[in-house]
Amino acid sequence: MIKLLSIIVLGLLLSGCFKDPKEVALENCANSKFMEDNRYFYKDIVNNPLLAKKLDKSIVTGNIKASRLNIKNSKKTMMEFADKNFNLNEDETYVILNKSYNNTEGLSDEVMTLLEMDHDPEAAIDKINGTNEQKDQFKEIIKDYNRHRAMLKLNIRFREKLTTVKFLELKMKDKFLLEEYQELYQKCERTFNELPSSFINKWEHNTELKEFLN
Repeated sequence: MIKLLSIIVLGLLLSGCFKDPKEVALENCANSKFMEDNRYFYKDIVNNPLLAKKLDKSIVTGNIKASRLNIKNSKKTMMEFADKNFNLNEDETYVILNKSYNNTEGLSDEVMTLLEMDHDPEAAIDKINGTNEQKDQFKEIIKDYNRHRAMLKLNIRFREKLTTVKFLELKMKDKFLLEEYQELYQKCERTFNELPSSFINKWEHNTELKEFLN
């Protein structure tokens, strides 16, 4: 998926070869500064109505919804199994899970929970009384829960990268629907007016935008 996005961005950059060098440089400058300011703020970027509409129709949005449903179902299975086999209610199960991490970073359990890190099935069953068969089944349920949460994270990261690509594909008039983008473009224009040649040399063939897909 990432390679595909990189190819798309490279195509966008190469397409600039057929435009006015000044326009290309100004757009590259504004794009780069805008993405730098918003690379971790997905909601800020999709405030562009046209972009939000495109993303709502994209397959990645459906994948995120499917992942969240899978997590919900997996969690339900886990809680029902813990209740039936170990006589643990939901709160008690979470207490065990949130103290069961494969923690190589030395972070606290609270931080690991906030980061939604994977639970360690082996550590979890060590805190539970039950038969070996019950524990083995519960380990697989925890692994399934971990897989669905990992897939959701992957889909969210892909959506963020797709957002970058979709934003770069927008026409200037659509990007200008965002006031912040207008202001950054104007700053780039002022810099251009001070040193036109240097500005074009820096931004006409700029490839920094690919960094946002790493």
